[in-house]
Amino acid sequence: MYVGPKGALRFTAPHSLSMPAGSTTGGFSITESASFGTVGHAGGFVACPVNKKKGGYPYQIFVQTEGFKEKGCEGFDLKAVNVTTPAAWQFL
Repeated sequence: MYVGPKGALRFTAPHSLSMPAGSTTGGFSITESASFGTVGHAGGFVACPVNKKKGGYPYQIFVQTEGFKEKGCEGFDLKAVNVTTPAAWQFL
């Protein structure tokens, strides 16, 4: 998982570490609690509407970085559960 040069949250292709120039893997944090943890980033997460005509999903997750320029976005907290056994080894 990485943040692209324009702030979009992205995943590398399976079995690849290739990322566009200007991307970063830094700035992420996890705060643990009794039941759910919170995943954070220094810039904060926002969900922005995307154009369905381009074949995209209704929202794209962004981090508010220097290159971020999207409009109409809503901030949110990203929650996580601590899992001690493998659940997935590859994401789409």
